[in-house]
Amino acid sequence: MDRHAIVRFQILVHQLLAAHFGLSLNDTSLCENAVVSRLIEDGISPVLAVNGLVDKYRLNKLNASECLPSSPYVSESDALLAQMQYTDEIKQVTDIDGGWR
Repeated sequence: MDRHAIVRFQILVHQLLAAHFGLSLNDTSLCENAVVSRLIEDGISPVLAVNGLVDKYRLNKLNASECLPSSPYVSESDALLAQMQYTDEIKQVTDIDGGWR
């Protein structure tokens, strides 16, 4: 399995868990490369993996409101926002550091 694919998967899962549930990747089995490799091979996206955890552990989003009920699940839009934020963070680090060396 491509190591970069596993790392990208784990980074996105980590960002979704942290932003929406206050959890870390290390709080789940998705920190294990073998688990992620199997999910990738089975065609499971990071969003579906996180939503599987939502179902399994009955997770509630941090921004959930009793007044305005919303879905407990993360969406593809949430994943795109997380990817954009991660890309911006990488760009800021490389700008500060003078680029990749």
